[in-house]
Amino acid sequence: MPTGANPESWASAARGAFPEAGWQIRGAADASPSLQRFIERVGFFLDLAGITALLVGGIGIGNAVAGYVASKTTAIATLKCLGASTRVIFAAYLIQILALALVGIAGGLLLGGVAPALVAPLLSGLLPAELRLGLYPLPLAIAALSGLLTVLVFSLWPLAAIGQIPPGALFRDSIAPARRRVPPLVAATTIIAALALAALVVLTAPDRRVALWYVGGAIAAFALSASPAR
Repeated sequence: MPTGANPESWASAARGAFPEAGWQIRGAADASPSLQRFIERVGFFLDLAGITALLVGGIGIGNAVAGYVASKTTAIATLKCLGASTRVIFAAYLIQILALALVGIAGGLLLGGVAPALVAPLLSGLLPAELRLGLYPLPLAIAALSGLLTVLVFSLWPLAAIGQIPPGALFRDSIAPARRRVPPLVAATTIIAALALAALVVLTAPDRRVALWYVGGAIAAFALSASPAR
């Protein structure tokens, strides 16, 4: 090619001029399409593995929140007897949970951002190419949003269930547990957060068809686990 020519622009113009030609144009960036597809599939698999770890961790979050709220039964009953509204109590505990979640997310982002720089010297002699280190805001933002949505999906339901129980029932809760009802607003927010997490997985996946199958499988697995045993 002439000196100073842009290979990408030239290849794009040639493909547009000969859309049905029997030949292909490849540059240095796409010299091995099969290797590129393999790398993309491995990255996609790691993304799904990370989402799976988030969902498994979300179950632990839900159990932890339910246990924490159960341990605070007397304190919540006392607050209600003193005139605190359900909204205030719910907001107080939600702020605590979100604060812990943000600390965990920040720690994860810091570890994810620093780990490549720490591992790069160990791999410098093993790979035929040099690792390109840098700060990639979009993947970090997607990871942070995924973590936050997971916390909301699994913590709102057990957190809000105690808001519909009167103070007297709270004091008797250890002996005669009252039926817990989830407010419609909290249920709707939980569903919206779950749909947003599913949409984030699908929209950021290189193969959306596989991502849809993954989301459907995850929903079916949670539905089966939540169904009563017979």
